Amino acid sequence: MQDQNGSGLRRPARAVAALALAAALLAGCAASPAQDPATGETGAQATARPVKTEFTREELLEDFDAAWQIIQEDYIFMDILEQKGFDPQQYYEAARGVMEEHAETLEDLSEWLTYLFGTMERRAFSHLSVASLSTYQVYAETYTATPEESAWDAAIHDVVTAPQTVAIYDWIASNSETLPNRLSGQTSYPEATVSYDEAHKAACFYFPTFNNATVERDAGIVQDALMELYDQGKEVENIVFDITGNGGGNTAYWANNIVAPFGGTYEFREPRFIRDTPRTRWWYQNADLHPVEEYAAEYPLPDFVEEMGLDLYDWSVQHFRCGDSTLPQELLQAKRWLLVDDTVASASSVFTSFCLNTGWATVVGTPTGSYRPSGNPAMFALPNTGLIIRLDLCATPNREGQLGCIYGLNPDILCERNETPQEAWQRAVESGMV
Repeated sequence: MQDQNGSGLRRPARAVAALALAAALLAGCAASPAQDPATGETGAQATARPVKTEFTREELLEDFDAAWQIIQEDYIFMDILEQKGFDPQQYYEAARGVMEEHAETLEDLSEWLTYLFGTMERRAFSHLSVASLSTYQVYAETYTATPEESAWDAAIHDVVTAPQTVAIYDWIASNSETLPNRLSGQTSYPEATVSYDEAHKAACFYFPTFNNATVERDAGIVQDALMELYDQGKEVENIVFDITGNGGGNTAYWANNIVAPFGGTYEFREPRFIRDTPRTRWWYQNADLHPVEEYAAEYPLPDFVEEMGLDLYDWSVQHFRCGDSTLPQELLQAKRWLLVDDTVASASSVFTSFCLNTGWATVVGTPTGSYRPSGNPAMFALPNTGLIIRLDLCATPNREGQLGCIYGLNPDILCERNETPQEAWQRAVESGMV
C-alpha cells in the first residue's frame, strides 16, 4: 500500500484479481516473532507496560534516537546516500538539537522524524516514513483479526496490535481534526478520468492515484467506460492508461480495476536483495533466503549488491489470476499503453514492472521515479510512543541491473527531448512503432 506511500496491501476479499506475493525466508534462524525487534521486549513485557498518550521530553528523545538507530542498522541505502555526497547524520544532529530544547508533544516527534526522513526520501525512495493514522487504519483493518499465514503478515499483526501502538493511534483518531496532516493522513483524492481520442481511436484513462481509499471508489471504471464506448459504436484500437503523477497506493487498485477486466493469468518473479540483521531476520521470519553467492553462480550480480553490503536474496514471485474477461473481443484486441514519468513510484511502479515483465501494455514515457517489488514496507513501533516507522529492507534491480530505488524503471519507448509521455505514445501510434 502506499496507503500514502506503500505498495503491497492485500486487496478486499471480494476483489476479482488474485494477487499473491510469494516470498520465502530462512526458517528457524529468526528471532522469536514475540520479541519486539526495536526494543528487545517480549510480547508479555510490552503488554505489561501501561499505555500512555503524554510523554516527557526524555521519552520523545529516546524514540527519536530509537528511530535513528533503526536507520543506522537497517536502512540499506545509507551508503548510497553518502556516495551521492549526502550525510543524514548532520540532519539528525540538527533535528535532535532542536528537540532537546523544544520537544513537548507527539507532534514535535513526528515533525522532526518527518523532516529527517524527508531529506533521505528525496534522494532514495524507500518508503521511509512515519505511519499516519490513515495508513495505520488500513493495516489494522487488514491484519488485526488474526495473524496471517505468512511470517510477513504475522509481523505486521504484531506491530499494529501492540497495546501502546493501538493506544496512540486511537488518541490520534480522537484528535485528528487538530493534528497536522502528517499524523492524521486525512485527505481527499482526485478522481480518475476517462476520455476518447477520436484521432487515434483511443480510450484514454488517467489515474492520478492508487491510494487505498480509492480502490472501491473506482471499482468498475475501466470495464464500464469501455463498454459504454463499445455500445456507442466508438472504434477503440488503442487503450491508454496514464499514471503520470501517480505516486502509488495499493496494488489492488490496478490489479482489480485495470488488469482484471481483461482477464488472463500472469506470473513473473524478481530478486530482492537483503542485508542480514536481527530486524530483517525478524521481518522475513520464514522466507527462503539464500547467500548472494548462490545468485551470482547463476545470474549477473548487480554492482549495488556489494556496494550496499547486501548478503542475502530471495525471489518476489507475483501471481495474477483474473479469470475470463467479459469484454468484447474487439476491445481485447486493442493495443494497450501505459504512460509513466519520474513521479511514478511504489504501487504505480509495480504496475509498470508488471507491464514490462508480462507485455500486458507497452510502457511509454520517462524512467519512473523509483522501483521496489510489491509487498509491504517493514514496520517498527517506537518504544515509548508506539508510533510506527516504515522503511524498505530490500533492494531490487531494474532490467538493466541498476538500483531500482535510484534509477527507477526504463520504459519500452522513451520520450524524446522536450516530449511529454502523451505526445510520445501518439508519435508511436502514428509512426507504427509497435
